[in-house]
Amino acid sequence: MSHWNLNRKQRLEQEYMARQLEVTANTSDLVATLNQDSFFLSLNLAGFHLLGLALQESIEQYRLPGFLDVQSRKYFLTQDIPNAMKFGIWQSEINLVDKDMNRIPCSQVLVCHRDVNQQVEYFSLIIRDIRKVKAAEQDRIRLLEQLHDAKKMETVGRLAGVLPTTSITSSPLSSAMPNWPC
Repeated sequence: MSHWNLNRKQRLEQEYMARQLEVTANTSDLVATLNQDSFFLSLNLAGFHLLGLALQESIEQYRLPGFLDVQSRKYFLTQDIPNAMKFGIWQSEINLVDKDMNRIPCSQVLVCHRDVNQQVEYFSLIIRDIRKVKAAEQDRIRLLEQLHDAKKMETVGRLAGVLPTTSITSSPLSSAMPNWPC
């Protein structure tokens, strides 16, 4: 390989790394690396914020499981880590716990990095706060239940001869409602 091609390759690699660092620094997701014992090696700004840590704190003293609720901690240690080691990458949902002990539902992607001898070197981790998604799911379920209740009341009203034969099930809302028995 010529000297010019080598310099070009190095420059392209440096530009790629700079772009990756910019994405990591500016994402709203927690992005971190962990050692084999789940201690933080690195943590982006969004991670400090999500975990409630001060920016001047030394992250190496913290383990990710210390920020998880009891069930997520157990699952992380007994399922997530072993599956990431087995498959190279693992995705799951976990619950972080903030400083006021409130649960924060999150999705995570955990990647196992190995050295040339196939020994675990470290883990990469991306955690996304999914509180808004979970709240929207709950709203959708609540609205569907209300629609189902209205359909049942309509059926009762029609059977009692109180309501006309026009149905709410012929309205645009009916397409959002599953076919529940009344």
